[in-house]
Amino acid sequence: MSFTEKINKIRNPKKDVIKYAFGKQIIDRMYIEVCSACQYNCQYCCHKEMIEFYNDYHLTLEELDRFLYYTKKSNYFFREVCIHGSGEPTLWKHLNEGIRVLHDSEVVGGILLGSNGVSIGNIEENTFEYIDQIRISGYPDAKKNDRLISLQKSYPEKIKINDIKMFLEVTKVAHLGTIPCKCICPLPMFIKDKIFYCNGAVFEAAKLKGVNILDCHEVYCELKEDYMKGYMFDKKRNYDLCQYCSYNDKIAKNLKCYPHKIRYRK
Repeated sequence: MSFTEKINKIRNPKKDVIKYAFGKQIIDRMYIEVCSACQYNCQYCCHKEMIEFYNDYHLTLEELDRFLYYTKKSNYFFREVCIHGSGEPTLWKHLNEGIRVLHDSEVVGGILLGSNGVSIGNIEENTFEYIDQIRISGYPDAKKNDRLISLQKSYPEKIKINDIKMFLEVTKVAHLGTIPCKCICPLPMFIKDKIFYCNGAVFEAAKLKGVNILDCHEVYCELKEDYMKGYMFDKKRNYDLCQYCSYNDKIAKNLKCYPHKIRYRK
């Protein structure tokens, strides 16, 4: 039985729990942000400020190698990595090679790719065998994408389309006194040699507060050995920025949801 198979036998249903097993620290999921390019310009995209902050960003293979090096050096193992934005990951310049690098790594158990489906044809045929699942955000035009429809028929066990009809609005004001709170998306993400303890909405929160996100050292660390030491798992969040963030559960419950409308970038 392989190490990954052993780990899957002890899987904990809580997605954000970190466990120790077989001498390694097991992390259920890590988001790897690979590019800022996107076909859409959605009004309520929670990554909008992150996309602008890391404008024209593409994760290099050298950066990916460094990430995997420090992950191995830290004795971490990811049950799953999610190839993510902050834009549309299938526009990543190193998409196919990067997926192969992750698949061949000793520290990655499985690969999930989140996509809007528009450029799914950029995934080469032989790359599909390395991907465990592709989750498509089924925006209104997904049903018109012939390539996506064809690939879903070829890989029904891999490609899942989630119907997206509503977007949560981004908070426009501070909600002081709302910490500690529960983050409704408490998974760590890697981008530009940094590990953020929050998702992309933290960039919107920093803008609302009027600060540079890189001055908020409590919500990220530089890539280094033992980089997950500062990550708060299975605990309430108590960052000052949480009072400005739409993913604070105390704030999100009072925000409106709006029907999604396709807006393409010019």
